[in-house]
Amino acid sequence: MNRGQALLLCLSILLGGCANWNMLSRSQSPDEEDSPEPRTRLVGDLAVPFGLYPVRVEAVALVTGLKGTGSDPIPSPQRAALLAEMQARGVTLPNTVLASPNTALALVRGWLRPGIQKGDKFDVEARIPGRSETTSLRDGYLLEARLKEMRILGGRVCDGHLLGLAEGPVLVDPSADEKEDQVLSGRGQVLGGGTCLKSRSLGLVLKPDHQNVLNSARVASAVNKRFCRTQKGIKIGVATAKTDEFIELAVHPRYKDDIPRYVRVVRAIALRESATEKMQRIALLEKQLADPVTASTAALRLEALGHEGVEPLLRA
Repeated sequence: MNRGQALLLCLSILLGGCANWNMLSRSQSPDEEDSPEPRTRLVGDLAVPFGLYPVRVEAVALVTGLKGTGSDPIPSPQRAALLAEMQARGVTLPNTVLASPNTALALVRGWLRPGIQKGDKFDVEARIPGRSETTSLRDGYLLEARLKEMRILGGRVCDGHLLGLAEGPVLVDPSADEKEDQVLSGRGQVLGGGTCLKSRSLGLVLKPDHQNVLNSARVASAVNKRFCRTQKGIKIGVATAKTDEFIELAVHPRYKDDIPRYVRVVRAIALRESATEKMQRIALLEKQLADPVTASTAALRLEALGHEGVEPLLRA
């Protein structure tokens, strides 16, 4: 083989190898082109809910109207806190009032549910503290108590912001016998006795990989296209992008009594999709309604669409 033939052989091998590589690269492109389009991104793909937990509020209060079943509370941080509260309210001779057998120191506790609004009512519990000589709270009336988040630190009661008020008749289990069951008779409920003083808003926190100002604004915009509320006669959105990772979410009045459902619907809202994509997704969701496995999720996502999702839900 001469030098020229050897050169031609090398060129043919190189060209053949390039052709093979080109064929391999071309063989992948149809698969890529035929691959399904990524599904519509939802709010839940970028953000998780925040604030879906109850807040415990407490107070040390005075129960009056007892029929000789009260007692003078022993020295404690709770007694000191109640005396300070009575003095702040202008009660004369507070120690004399506490010494009456017709009054009792009670620990009041309530829970502010997620999304509770200012002025909403909630139940509170009144109970006598440990080592108390009070035998029963039956027939008692809880005087107005200021409910706050409270902690005992260093032997003293520390409280937070005023979040609610509580007042009303204390209802004790009718079957409780103060002589045989002092624990049950020393515990009662004030049904609807609590009043919320500050609305609790919810929130969405962006996942670590998506925390930036652009995504925060995108999520807020998508939610506001679906949910609006009226404030002082002006229609405004329920979502407000506070930071690059947190979106504050006001409660829509329609979902006031079902906060978990409201949050699930918000997370099912599409971030962005064209009219064609929306029609295709509605058709797919309507088919999924017929399958018990996917019906619940499909119904939720149709509900998140608003008016466009009503007809498929009615047909289903």
